Amino acid sequence: MRCKIVATVLVAVMLPGFVASQASLPRVGLIKDYPATGLAVGCGNIYSELPGTENNSGDKYVFLSRGDGGNAWMNLDGRDTSLRLVRTETDFASEKITKTRQAYRAGKTRIVVTFRHVDGEQVVMTINLLNGKASRSFRAISSSDC
Repeated sequence: MRCKIVATVLVAVMLPGFVASQASLPRVGLIKDYPATGLAVGCGNIYSELPGTENNSGDKYVFLSRGDGGNAWMNLDGRDTSLRLVRTETDFASEKITKTRQAYRAGKTRIVVTFRHVDGEQVVMTINLLNGKASRSFRAISSSDC
């Protein structure tokens, strides 16, 4: 009987820690305070929105950054969050850029933004959120201001 009680107590103590350790991904939303990101003025910024975004009030962006990947922002779990740039990789073919990957961190969440250059004009953007084994991927439309 004593072994059953000890086993029950151990399971009750360990179970919440196990459930809490399961990786989850933050919700991604639209950036709420665009001017606070510091990207309101300047040239070479990247503005990314979800396909079909019809909002023209200034809070339509899902991802913002400088052209070099610095000063990146996303709205994660309802808060505008500054992302820490970890690494940038660029692939070339015949001296032309074919793909650019920028890896970011926001707490335990890793964010990988990939720009695939289809031709001189078109760029396909994919955003991947990763946390442990959990992952989510979506496409966005990006543009630049200069």
